[in-house]
Amino acid sequence: MRSKAEYNAYKRKYRSENPEYRDKEKKRQARASIERKERVLTHYGGGKVKCRWEGCGVSDIDVLSIDHVFDDGAEHREKICGSKHTKVDIYRWLEANGFPEGYQTLCLNHQFKKEILRRKRERKWM
Repeated sequence: MRSKAEYNAYKRKYRSENPEYRDKEKKRQARASIERKERVLTHYGGGKVKCRWEGCGVSDIDVLSIDHVFDDGAEHREKICGSKHTKVDIYRWLEANGFPEGYQTLCLNHQFKKEILRRKRERKWM
């Protein structure tokens, strides 16, 4: 039986010698990422891939994203990554952590609208 290091070395060599494998793997990973995003958006969209903003009917997965209900996204990233500015695969994290509460699916327009309303409340904008 090979050690983990030996197996990883074998995989690296195989991938470098077989570019078709690398291309196939990239496509598989992209497909898996889209499927994960769809599962997460469906969960936080109330069982549908749909914006949760009242009256909004946007269901285009390309313009939907996860919203931190309590506006604590930066703090959340810092907690799980050690930095407010680090990119985190939020979809992977949410799924791996059993879909915790405190998130919702919003379209990008309503993400922006929510931020405008928050800043108005705090008198930081307009």
